Amino acid sequence: AIVMVVAFSSCLDLWIGRFVSLASWYAANLYAMIYAFQVLHPQVPTHPLANGTPFAGTCELIGWSAGIAAFELLVYSATGRPRVAQ
Repeated sequence: AIVMVVAFSSCLDLWIGRFVSLASWYAANLYAMIYAFQVLHPQVPTHPLANGTPFAGTCELIGWSAGIAAFELLVYSATGRPRVAQ
């Protein structure tokens, strides 16, 4: 899996390379936030509305990361301006 991420990320001129790079970036940041929150606040119970958030599990984390990356690439391709997409 790591080899695939590096291979796709190395071709950043293509949309797939940008997508994999952005999705990996968002997944790493969301995972770090989840881990830090669980370590700092282990006594906090899970909220019933947390099922659809990126904090609910691995599939949700992947879905949110891919969705955010796809939306950013869509906005970037529509406007051509990186600042607007970010």
